[in-house]
Amino acid sequence: MKNIYLLIVCSLFVLVANAQTGIITGKVVTSEKEAAPGVTVRLNETPFSVVTNDKGIYKIQAPEGHYTLVVSFIGSETRKQEVHINGSRTTDIPTIILKESVAQLNTVVVNGATNKFAHDESDYIAKLPITNLENPQAYTTIPENLMKEQLVVDYKDAFKNLSGSGVPSVANNGRVTISARGFKVRSQIVNGMTGYTMTDIDPANIARIEVIKGPSATLFGSSLTSYGGLVNIVTKQPYDHLGGSASYTAGSWGLNRLTADVNLPLNKEKTALFRTNIASQNEKSSQDAGFIKGTFIAPSFYYQINSRVSVIMDASFYNRDATSPYWLTPFKGTKVRDARDMPLNYDLSFGNNDVSFNARQLNIFAQVNTIISDHWKSSTSFSRTNMDQDGYTLSLNGLTDSTLARVIGAGPINYATMEVQQNFTGNFKLAGMKNRMVLGLDFYQYGDNGTTATLQMDTVNFIHPGSQYGNFNKTLVDLRAAGATYKAIINRQNTYSAYASDVINLTPQLIAMLSLRIDHFQNKGTWNVSKGVTTGKYDQTALSPKFGLVYQLIPDKISLYGNYMNGFENVEGTDFEGRSFKPQQANQWETGIKLDIVRGMLTGTFSYYDILVKDVLRTDPDPTHAGYSVQDGTQRSRGVEVEVVSNPVAGLNIVAGYAYNFSEYVKADDGLKGTRPDGAGPVHTANLWTSYQVYRGKLKGLGIGAGGFYGTQLDNLKGLVGFTVPAYAIVDASLFYDRTKYRLGFKVNNIGDERYWNNRLQLQPSRSFSADITLRF
Repeated sequence: MKNIYLLIVCSLFVLVANAQTGIITGKVVTSEKEAAPGVTVRLNETPFSVVTNDKGIYKIQAPEGHYTLVVSFIGSETRKQEVHINGSRTTDIPTIILKESVAQLNTVVVNGATNKFAHDESDYIAKLPITNLENPQAYTTIPENLMKEQLVVDYKDAFKNLSGSGVPSVANNGRVTISARGFKVRSQIVNGMTGYTMTDIDPANIARIEVIKGPSATLFGSSLTSYGGLVNIVTKQPYDHLGGSASYTAGSWGLNRLTADVNLPLNKEKTALFRTNIASQNEKSSQDAGFIKGTFIAPSFYYQINSRVSVIMDASFYNRDATSPYWLTPFKGTKVRDARDMPLNYDLSFGNNDVSFNARQLNIFAQVNTIISDHWKSSTSFSRTNMDQDGYTLSLNGLTDSTLARVIGAGPINYATMEVQQNFTGNFKLAGMKNRMVLGLDFYQYGDNGTTATLQMDTVNFIHPGSQYGNFNKTLVDLRAAGATYKAIINRQNTYSAYASDVINLTPQLIAMLSLRIDHFQNKGTWNVSKGVTTGKYDQTALSPKFGLVYQLIPDKISLYGNYMNGFENVEGTDFEGRSFKPQQANQWETGIKLDIVRGMLTGTFSYYDILVKDVLRTDPDPTHAGYSVQDGTQRSRGVEVEVVSNPVAGLNIVAGYAYNFSEYVKADDGLKGTRPDGAGPVHTANLWTSYQVYRGKLKGLGIGAGGFYGTQLDNLKGLVGFTVPAYAIVDASLFYDRTKYRLGFKVNNIGDERYWNNRLQLQPSRSFSADITLRF
């Protein structure tokens, strides 16, 4: 691992070269022509940014070229201006006037009135530089500073801030799955490209998590998205000055976590920038056995080649040694009807620390950005993911209402993806109307291979385990694995896509989005190496449209929006007549309102959606067609979502959400019709986090936070008719002291020590404590 890291760092340094740089300088004032201090001034789509001094003056050094200067401040209208940096000269920019008074600006600066958890604008959501109020789609942003305030060291805990997510489930290898709009969603996209991760994700390199709601195949394809939406992780990027931090966290069950974040320019012109994030974490289970040991490294390199071309390269490597999370499937004929009544001793893991696995995840990302003209830009992106896992994973399968079988998954397995994407983005006027357009080509490749076996180890009485409980260790598993029959399997899939999206200002307040994708999917089939047989080969082509309308009732403050969005899923096989199945389709209609009012101190989204999934496979009802399916099933999911982020008074910040989701199989196999799909999550969910920080006086920097999350009960869990998981209401709290050079934090999770489960019947952690210290430079 050290050799890999050294190779990456050396490769980045080799690329460093000098490019001619210049300086721009200017002043920002209020509408009263008074100096505006503390205003952010940046060159769009670059790491170069500064904050105005007490006289409103700014100075930016950057490579020669043409840029968009963006001037922004909470409580004022964002201003944009085209600028040109000429060689090594200093260029004076005309004074920029913000539409805000000095009194209001000073109130914000002095009192700390900043909506620090509000939406960050993102070019990833629509693959275009449009604001949240211009986007006819709902999305949620979970920012880094919110996760820091909550002392998030486990990726799944970030989703406590997402309405509708339910309690995430964790697979045997650590992969996290959430719910969104009644469907399962995995984290498979990083910086808008494939970040296919089949193990845990470390939060150390996350700048923010973007959860885009609803079917999003039009811009992101079907392979990495769900009908409920997608999760895009935005990683930390280099910036143009020396800086960084180091942090140590300790907590319950032997939690020890060390992180470091180091950023530095590699040359005096600041055209080559480097940043790396490192994390090491050890933690035990709250049960009698179980552990996680993880190491994470994520270097990032930015290089401005010349005035028109820049390159960004990221890599991340994660090594995880761990035991499987608690994973229980109840007896199908169980008479138990409530998870609380399961006669299990949850202090027992039924495992052993030497029955573990190792997973290694490597992600590579590179992007070349080229300014073609004043109105068009090219982005060429490449990403590659690779995960290798070997060792043993453990599952517990109920056999009766008092016994379970310990089942081992053995053998190495590899998952790999590659994506190459070319985007051309531009802005122009046509018939007097402003257009912002993206034209894209995309190639995505997925593959997995493994030589695996399933080992039925033994049977244990989980009410009275007795001596059999301890008769389980690596030596016994090794003996069983040595005599097992292994199956070698290889899967390969290719997807070729083209898409276009145009955002048109029909009037200054009325905006339309028109998008279309064509997707050709090739399943190369499953090659059973052991038998020398390939099955399941097929090709399918799908069209995915997307339309949206936005009307700004009050420009830059209140928008009404509506959309039609499509998602699809490729389906293999044929019916009894030999006809190939077509791609399954999901169509969403959504309407809502977005707010960004009270000087930017109140933002929110209120939405209603209706998703209809058609062409779902179900068992052929003809009794003479045993073993075949028909493609006429349907599933519906509809609901309401409310999300509010507010800074009502200086120092007080609130994040709140509520979601209602009604999902059912409309036309399905007997026993499923009218039921709620497994993985849809609770019908009602809510989340809240509120914090107050002192910004003046002797207690400046002292803060307190508290909040929680709620979900109603889950019915018919894991296909068990009548089996329920109870509702939950969990409360957390934190205390912190945040100064310029250091930060101290303390957190209590699950204050009430409540027992609660997710849709995979995984008991969640009881009350726990953690504390951290961060030093900044």
